[in-house]
Amino acid sequence: MTQTPGPAIIHKLIFELRYDYGYTYMDRCGAILNDVLRKYPGWLSPEATPSRGVVLRVADDLRLCFSHFKLDLSHEQSEKVAEVVSIEEFARITDELTKIVVERLEVSEFGRIGFRSWRMFGLPSYDGAKRAVIDLQALPRTCFEGLGIGDVEEVSWQIVGERNAVRTRLAVAAFQQRLEVDPALRKAAADVPHKHPVDQKRMLYEKVKAQKLVRNYPEFGILVDTDHYIEEPPYPDRLKVSEFITSSFDSGREISENVLHLKG
Repeated sequence: MTQTPGPAIIHKLIFELRYDYGYTYMDRCGAILNDVLRKYPGWLSPEATPSRGVVLRVADDLRLCFSHFKLDLSHEQSEKVAEVVSIEEFARITDELTKIVVERLEVSEFGRIGFRSWRMFGLPSYDGAKRAVIDLQALPRTCFEGLGIGDVEEVSWQIVGERNAVRTRLAVAAFQQRLEVDPALRKAAADVPHKHPVDQKRMLYEKVKAQKLVRNYPEFGILVDTDHYIEEPPYPDRLKVSEFITSSFDSGREISENVLHLKG
């Protein structure tokens, strides 16, 4: 019997903008870093080389990378980050940082704009996850009949299409992963604060934090990877980065819910 996948967990977000003639990067990398660090407290630059510059927000590892041919902003779950920021915040900060880089590099020709999101739907086992992918209504079991290959053990697939001038690549597969959680955190998740005579408030805080991390990072499940992109986009005149991100994110959710019948 196929088990019901858990609710959607946003695992990773990536925005990318590719451009031509960004060779002023060699002269203006430092100016871009200064602009970002002055405007956004809590950010730092761990890397600045002739090939790329990097700035990240220390609190949650939100990361901007830029070079002479592209920029990208990424954010994902980790042992440190139990939950990614809201799509509204991600879209807003990406819009602002993109403007800084584009204006400093004085680029005006763009080859591609894209937004990619990973949604995880947890299940208790990897075998259960593989079975759930096979049983997705978007890929009916009858499509395997007549192949003469016996029982199908595992399926992963992707499709690429276009809607309203935005191309979409959809990939679906079972996943298994291992989050290296500090043993102290796992202990905190199972601990009972009121049984300890001291530090109950601190222990309760640590327990809630640990439980959230473990709950939001399933070891097995279905991974739905949606990549929305436009080649030669009309940015910035007729395309706003924040609107492109939010509409692409909403489209990914609609695909999960209405095509794959995975509820978020």
